[in-house]
Amino acid sequence: MQEIADAMTHLEQDRNATPTELRKAGRLRNKLVSLIAGEYRRNGLSYCQAKRLAVGDYHAARIKFLNHKPWKTLRHELSHKAHTYVSTQRLAAEMKLGERDIFEKSYNGKGICSADTVELDHAANLWQSSLSVKDANGEEKVLFQGIRHGVLSPYGLPAGSEQRTSGALNRAKEVVATALYSQNDLMTRALEGEVVPLRLVSTSLLTPTSVAGKEKAMLRDQMAAWKTLCDPLKQPLEICVHDHEGNIKTVQVALSVAALNFGVNEAALTRIRYLDLLLL
Repeated sequence: MQEIADAMTHLEQDRNATPTELRKAGRLRNKLVSLIAGEYRRNGLSYCQAKRLAVGDYHAARIKFLNHKPWKTLRHELSHKAHTYVSTQRLAAEMKLGERDIFEKSYNGKGICSADTVELDHAANLWQSSLSVKDANGEEKVLFQGIRHGVLSPYGLPAGSEQRTSGALNRAKEVVATALYSQNDLMTRALEGEVVPLRLVSTSLLTPTSVAGKEKAMLRDQMAAWKTLCDPLKQPLEICVHDHEGNIKTVQVALSVAALNFGVNEAALTRIRYLDLLLL
């Protein structure tokens, strides 16, 4: 255990891990799993049972560790052809109008990693991404702004369950709240009681196939969530956000979402995968 602790102590943050560090991390992971499995073995479990439980414990601890770390805004400057560009990734925990984040249930300065497949209240890896260019006075002009999030499906829960459906809806509502936050004028008008129009394009990168993996079910959950929120009979959509003073407010949006999906591997280009997509 001391070897593992020493190896973690000397790691620097805010940079890409080196190939050597990645290999070392893999070896340390295997050692940790072996240590945990050994404890299960001493309590009479078989090798296979102990190994399965140890892997599960490691995975759960990893998710808990990542979710409870401070999730801070990332900001980097780069120069190209005499221009200075600023890349900013604002994490959900730091989307604030006042002292706390805007969401109905606070992130409390933390986040939800994409490995958490059973989270019901928050979207995974939710952030606002922007690219700006500085002018001669140092003022920034936004060139691009978008929202990034993990798949909306809490696919670690039983398929078709009420929890899984409500979890996908909660995640989708947080994306809507983020989109509203990204447009100051619309947010201001919504907080003043106006029903504001909100048009979004959702582009996902999943390969919906029934041959292998779970992405077909994930995409179906995500599309169902968008369809529910955009139902004309349920417009305007009501979502809860926290205002500048930290008070919870119900705002109304006339939501319209154009949802697209593009497969991201070679198999996604075959006719089989195309037909799978048509059947969603």
